[in-house]
Amino acid sequence: AIDVNSYQNWGCYDAPPDFNIRARAQDGVVKAASHERLPLHGIMWHPERIEPFRKQDIELMKEIFHS
Repeated sequence: AIDVNSYQNWGCYDAPPDFNIRARAQDGVVKAASHERLPLHGIMWHPERIEPFRKQDIELMKEIFHS
C-alpha cells in the first residue's frame, strides 16, 4: 500500500473481504481499496494536493479510470 495524505478525522484500519488495500495514511487508516474481481474502488485522499503529481498516483488513477 502506498502512503498518502489525510484531511479527515475518521476511517477504518481494515478492508472488507475480497478487497485489497491500495493506500494508507501515516496513522494506518485505509485510504484506498479495490475489489479483487469487480470494478469497485474506494479512494479517500487528495492526490491533487501533492505537487508535483506522484507517478504512483497517476498510474493508480489510470488503472481505475481506464476506458
